[in-house]
Amino acid sequence: LYEALTGKKAFDGETVTDILGAVVGSEPDLERVPASVRVLVTRCLRKDARWRLQHIGDARLDLHETSEVTETSQVAATSSVSCSIETSNPSAAASSHA
Repeated sequence: LYEALTGKKAFDGETVTDILGAVVGSEPDLERVPASVRVLVTRCLRKDARWRLQHIGDARLDLHETSEVTETSQVAATSSVSCSIETSNPSAAASSHA
């Protein structure tokens, strides 16, 4: 995830030993990660496995929630955008399935 977002490996080195040393002893540069997903990336890269994400589905939910918050923020920040709320017509929905 880090590499997909930044275009750079989270931990780098010339040898496998260098890379493993970096994984254990250093932290990736999170400034390169977009602020909207920084918390998620941090949770994915935690050293202590007990505090790391346990299931990829959790990351999916976080990304979905982040995208909803971002979209809501963008709409709220743009005063010229008008929002309309569609209400469903239960009887119309029932007749279309009959």
